[in-house]
Amino acid sequence: MATILEKLAAAHAEHFASQNPSVSERLSKWTAEELNVVVSVEASNQSGNCSFGSSGWAERHFSGRNTATVREVLTAAYTTEDRVPQAEAACRYACSQARS
Repeated sequence: MATILEKLAAAHAEHFASQNPSVSERLSKWTAEELNVVVSVEASNQSGNCSFGSSGWAERHFSGRNTATVREVLTAAYTTEDRVPQAEAACRYACSQARS
């Protein structure tokens, strides 16, 4: 028989999972073509993110690289929950430039 603490922990885990979709679920909102677009630190800056933040984020996740694919950027952001809105903005910007 589960204790009240175990029941609360299970309820919390279920709530957390419902509020935090998996990386694959989140990536499924992007097309295969978009996931292969290359995102640069400059694209992040152009999307409205600050250069210090863009460079620092890239160094944390892709040490020594200035570019990564949308798939790589979003996987890093979604896995770590590190500046997800900014990562998505950089990816959207890079995708819009790739279409032009």
